[in-house]
Amino acid sequence: MTRLKSADVEHLGGELCCYHKQLQQNLGMTLAELACRAAGVAPELVPQTANFRVAAVPITSGEGVITHFSESLAAISTSLGFSAEVTKQTDIAGLAEAYQGNFDIVLTSDDDLFCAINLKQGRVIDNSIATARGFVHGLAALAGGLREKPVLVLGCGPVGLAGIEAIIELGGKVSVFDPRPERCQEAVARFAGAHIQVAATREEALGSHSLIFEATPVANTVDVASITSQTCMAAPGVPCGTTEEAAAALGSRLLWDPLQIGVATMLMAAAFAPESEHCALK
Repeated sequence: MTRLKSADVEHLGGELCCYHKQLQQNLGMTLAELACRAAGVAPELVPQTANFRVAAVPITSGEGVITHFSESLAAISTSLGFSAEVTKQTDIAGLAEAYQGNFDIVLTSDDDLFCAINLKQGRVIDNSIATARGFVHGLAALAGGLREKPVLVLGCGPVGLAGIEAIIELGGKVSVFDPRPERCQEAVARFAGAHIQVAATREEALGSHSLIFEATPVANTVDVASITSQTCMAAPGVPCGTTEEAAAALGSRLLWDPLQIGVATMLMAAAFAPESEHCALK
């Protein structure tokens, strides 16, 4: 599901105040406002987050347990105005605790699925889709809109495909590159009406685009030689897909975080959005 590590979220809760201020400065909107845009939710509903109780349920089985993960989910939820806590029980017992405790929303993850579940309405929100939409709308904010602008999508996995759909919705012109050509062809076939361009090489693609949606789970995909003063990049992958030099050169034109945007978008969709093919797990 992700290459997220405990070190990525160890201090997340304590850094949220600074994170919120920096995001608002860079994008001109709050995290809650960004999540509402991505989830198709009216921002006027944000004060109503206080009416929802969120349970972060730890999962202890699988290939690896990420320390501080559930605590980070609860911290992000609380920072958005939700009433949130980590369940005392884990795994299935934790889900039962959330249901019996009359919580409204559950946040949980295993090796295959990271999701938000609205227990009252039976709505399930997939993090991959929510994260993609959140970062695409963030890229749009950085770029002053995407309409009629070329946008390069690196990586055509679940996040990349969801990102392509969101970019198309916002009027962007999509080019794709993935080292597995069959994934590019899947994207072209899925969005046949959008006339997606397939780049022959990553270098060619990066050299001809200033707007980048980096959706790979690989570090150092984009180096400093691949960017210009006009480059804006949203990088929903973990780890961040830039080199340290590239990240420093991009500065506020790079949008990346390990959890916040995806979790915020999941929560707003789980709480307020109508059933939607963009957010609901089918």
